[in-house]
Amino acid sequence: MKAAATEAVSGSPKLVLDLTETTFVDSTALGVIIGLVKRVRPVGGDVVLVNVDPEIARTLAITGLDELLNVFEHRDPAVAALIDG
Repeated sequence: MKAAATEAVSGSPKLVLDLTETTFVDSTALGVIIGLVKRVRPVGGDVVLVNVDPEIARTLAITGLDELLNVFEHRDPAVAALIDG
């Protein structure tokens, strides 16, 4: 995940992470996401999450990451937010 995400933001600082097929994230995955956010926000980019499983949403809330990350139910509003933001 880290290599793919790093490669993705090298071309554009705006990234949508679609978690449709993801039912669990560990501390390593959360660290990668936080690292991406820290890398792209200073240059006007952002990382948004879409299709987040309820258990992952719970993990984000428990860790306080729901305050740091923008989470959307669907891809289109996420893309629109990146374009407008």
